[in-house]
Amino acid sequence: MMFLRQCLGIDISKDSFSVQLGAIDKDQSITYLANNLFANNPIGFEKFDAWATEHKLAEPPLWYVMEATGVYYENLAYHIHGSGDNISVIMPSKAKFFAKSLDIKSKTDKIDARILARFGLGRTLRRWQVLSPKIKEIRAACREYRINKNDITRFKCRKHALEHSHEPLNQSVKRLEQKIKMLTDHCCTIESELRLIVKSDNKLDAKFDKLTSAPGLGFITVACVVGETNGFAAIQNRKQLASYAGLDIVHKESGTKKAKTRISKRGNKYLRLAVHMPALSAIQYNPQLATFYSNLILSKDAKAIGVTAVSRKLLLLAYTLWKKDEYFQSNLAQSEIA
Repeated sequence: MMFLRQCLGIDISKDSFSVQLGAIDKDQSITYLANNLFANNPIGFEKFDAWATEHKLAEPPLWYVMEATGVYYENLAYHIHGSGDNISVIMPSKAKFFAKSLDIKSKTDKIDARILARFGLGRTLRRWQVLSPKIKEIRAACREYRINKNDITRFKCRKHALEHSHEPLNQSVKRLEQKIKMLTDHCCTIESELRLIVKSDNKLDAKFDKLTSAPGLGFITVACVVGETNGFAAIQNRKQLASYAGLDIVHKESGTKKAKTRISKRGNKYLRLAVHMPALSAIQYNPQLATFYSNLILSKDAKAIGVTAVSRKLLLLAYTLWKKDEYFQSNLAQSEIA
């Protein structure tokens, strides 16, 4: 039998991963060849390699498909990629909605692995992009910075509430102040480390200079955007970038019914958050975005809609400057960031 594609679906968890090998022929008939369960550790990876070599077909090339399940998938994904094999890592939401289309009511690791194999057999797959060492460091540092900033905000709110309560305990207020100071110091340290990482690479440093020349794009914002997009390595156009950030517009219309448009929020939350607060700065200091915001809120119910739209514009501006490798110009055509 002549098969057009073979795919190995992998459903992974903290301690183990279930695999299902399948193939599809010219009549679109799917054959499931073998399945197994392995430990999610180096020994399990070696046994998995031997099993896959034994059961896979000689032709066509084998594709591995897995979900981005927290951080548990990373070790195996890097292992497969390091072997030079074709691996595609998909968002869990894609697998979830695909499973619903199959009307499968049960849910087990074996069934999930089979669903992923079937997904790979019927879809065009994109090869997983490994982060470069420096980009990986930048992303990890930026995420730590974001967590610390969130904790600072949380502790400041608690301190405010405590100070305005009846006869607050001074020791509690002091401990909150110490926590806020400690986290603030950590943020300063992380920013210094980030600047050293960027400075150590002349090409990366030049890119950062160009992006930070745009009003609203500060160093931390650029670092977060570059880290979360892997330097825009897999981004092919502005529409794809907006979708990856969850800033793409969702329309819901049926017959005479027409719901309000909204952003999908189905994307990288760190990337979306990275440009939210800077959008407020861009509204004040970037003339083009300020004009865009002013015109938009005239026809919208809430100013938050305008801020979200500016966030999207700011992200697309960063992408344009990165790809064109040029500094921001005040007369940059609006179409370049639309």
